[in-house]
Amino acid sequence: MKSIFWGSASWLLSGAVIQAAVAFVANLFLMRMLLPEDFGRYAIIQANLGLISAFLNFRIADVVLRLPESEYDESVVGTLAGALFLQTILVGVLGLLSIYFMGYLSVEALILVATILGASWTGFFIRIYERKFNYRGVTLTENGSAILSNIAAVCGAVLGLGAIVLYFRDLLRVLLQFLALLYFGAVKFQQVKLPNSKSFAFLKTNISGIWVDGILEQTFHRVIILAVGFLAGEKGAGYFFQARRLAMVPHELTQPLTFRLAYNYFSHKVSPLEKYAKLMQFLRYELVFLTLAVLCILFILDPVVPWLFGANWEPVVEVMYYLGGFMIFVTLFNTIKSYSMAENQLGPFIVYGRSFQFVGLAIGLALGCSGLMNSVNGLAMGLSVSYVLSSAVLVGYYIFQNGKAEH
Repeated sequence: MKSIFWGSASWLLSGAVIQAAVAFVANLFLMRMLLPEDFGRYAIIQANLGLISAFLNFRIADVVLRLPESEYDESVVGTLAGALFLQTILVGVLGLLSIYFMGYLSVEALILVATILGASWTGFFIRIYERKFNYRGVTLTENGSAILSNIAAVCGAVLGLGAIVLYFRDLLRVLLQFLALLYFGAVKFQQVKLPNSKSFAFLKTNISGIWVDGILEQTFHRVIILAVGFLAGEKGAGYFFQARRLAMVPHELTQPLTFRLAYNYFSHKVSPLEKYAKLMQFLRYELVFLTLAVLCILFILDPVVPWLFGANWEPVVEVMYYLGGFMIFVTLFNTIKSYSMAENQLGPFIVYGRSFQFVGLAIGLALGCSGLMNSVNGLAMGLSVSYVLSSAVLVGYYIFQNGKAEH
């Protein structure tokens, strides 16, 4: 297991570095050629659609990776594919109705609907492929699609296509992933089994916790974007969107190890005590490394952001200062989530983790609405508080539970 783990880690980490670098450079060009309002409108439409998919995303891809070998066979894959087919229909229909009644019906919004539907299927096939620890193919698929779609978006912006390149980039990435998966033989057109009473019982057992967590996670992030858009308009939403995107770079670099590979590791034959010890070890390393990295990043922000992205984006610097806690603790929070998912303990994770995130959101909304500070900065601070608070509460809970188990 250890040799497989480190072999997979090298592929995932190298892939993450390449993806983050390409995305950063592409974003640099796009931010110089597009306005904050363009990014803000994109974020608001995405958030509106995200609220629909939050309730109807059954998290099938996560179930694929979590199932033990004794429960995983062709029949199960067919059942999961049937549930995903049902999800596709529901999200597609309700997503179209949502953007129509909210006044966002446009070519851009239709592209986002198609992207959401396609991404659910590529994610499903990637997870099937990932069960075999074939991270070389996974990395090549994700890297290639990310690089080519970002290059295409920049070329489109240079040619004067405008903000629509933001939407086409996402769709092109999904299409390229699907083609790569076909090339690697990872797309298996199993017999799709539409859910019946037996399969619904199976799905309820395996997705209920993941589904509720997905609803809370997506609702949390979508509500923040919509709140920023409501309080600060599309321009303010654009600043917040880009600040959060830049703040996610450390997490994007480490996420393949700290969540994806950790989840796969925790899901396999590892003793409970070893899982807990490894979780705490991961969290200690992450806290030290990310704190040092984020302090360095925040120190150089003021001169670097306007120089790289242009004077239009100078307000992003202040927003990112308030996102410092988020930059550190989003990674720790997701490592704890990977452990909770693998242990099938999403109930405590939701109660002690997600609920306290909404406490942070409430603080951010209060600050944003009170006039005590800029609404964008207030919600950014709320986002940081939500991740620091929820991570601390979860760590305390698991330490307490492990102490009880030892006695």
